Amino acid sequence: MHSYDVIIIGAGPAGMHAAQALASRGQQVALIDDNPAAGGQIWRGVNNHATQSARAALHSPLITTYYQTRVIATLAAQQLLVETPNDAHLLHYRHLVIASGARELLLPVAGWTLPGVTGIGGLQALVKAGMPITGKRVVIAGTGPLIWPVAAFLRTHGAHIVAIAEQQSLPRLVRFGLHLARYPGKLWQAMSYATQLIGVPFWHDSHVIAISGTTHSTGVRIQRGEHQFQLACDYVALGHHLVPNLDIAQSLGCATTPTAITTTDLLATTIPHVYAIGEARGIGGLDCAIAEGHLVAAVICQDASASAQWHQRVQTERRIATAIAATFTPPHLPPLAADTIVCRCEDVSHGQLQHAPDWRTAKLQQRCGMGPCQGRICGAATQHLYGWGPDAVRPPLRPARVATLALLHAISPTAE
Repeated sequence: MHSYDVIIIGAGPAGMHAAQALASRGQQVALIDDNPAAGGQIWRGVNNHATQSARAALHSPLITTYYQTRVIATLAAQQLLVETPNDAHLLHYRHLVIASGARELLLPVAGWTLPGVTGIGGLQALVKAGMPITGKRVVIAGTGPLIWPVAAFLRTHGAHIVAIAEQQSLPRLVRFGLHLARYPGKLWQAMSYATQLIGVPFWHDSHVIAISGTTHSTGVRIQRGEHQFQLACDYVALGHHLVPNLDIAQSLGCATTPTAITTTDLLATTIPHVYAIGEARGIGGLDCAIAEGHLVAAVICQDASASAQWHQRVQTERRIATAIAATFTPPHLPPLAADTIVCRCEDVSHGQLQHAPDWRTAKLQQRCGMGPCQGRICGAATQHLYGWGPDAVRPPLRPARVATLALLHAISPTAE
């Protein structure tokens, strides 16, 4: 058993800044992340002054980092069972901060299982990891503010952006642009991306009908208004905004909505001593995540002056997040063909799922959500397509070694 004043789940910008701020106030902190290094998706492969400073702050003797570590179960008496690459540990906390981030919402379309079809952020991650993109033709399609920075990133790394197909209507996008005018820094950032993408075709009211190819994606059919047309490409990057990772909060019994962990203005969840920050609290972006990291540290340490300062900053950032959420809601797409795969892990099609009454029935009868991703892709998709709510979250929360499962059973014999 290892005991800490505060355990933070997630070493993205929110978790990193929370750890630093807590350690600076004398708290013993454990920082857990399943990636090999801190930074999250947004700072993966980024090495500038901001990221160097944030990573350097984690070298405090009061911060213990657990990288490549997964939370397998949340247990009674404020304990977590975690699995590292070589072992399993039981961790005890006085306070728990959930900074588990978000993942892309990927909605099925004919051909989306072909090699060369990725999430928007997924393609960026592959390029950051060293995948060559120079000269490759890329179509980016879907909705959400992630489209613009990723398109700019890919172009600066040599990709040929064939087109950007945004599903939202022009009036909705214009309203969002007018809202950004209230925040000069955000507006300047958006204009910077637009400048980097001069010459790239941008189409609103557009969506992907189907992706073609045999062994690899070779083209994509776009519906734009009343017209359809085919584009040749090497990669198709799809995404319909982001959804928060809620499973750890739900396993603890925290109240959640489909888009956020429910919290007070001071970041407390409905479970005592458990807090949520960053994208897990609702998609808010980098600046909001950093501000909430500092706020949660001030709240836990009962620093009233700092709490008031950071609370005001968070409220400003959350107003921007509200505008993002209102603008980039996933639209209703045309009906899927019966043979379109919905659950990629288990090859379960839309035709097999469309008459199922709920998620649990689909799991029992069709194995939807029973593959390696444990429903993290198809779960959100089926919620959007069929209106299903999530099933109860039970341990193990991630695939685990037999030895870890044996330890879980020894600690909690009733865990399934």
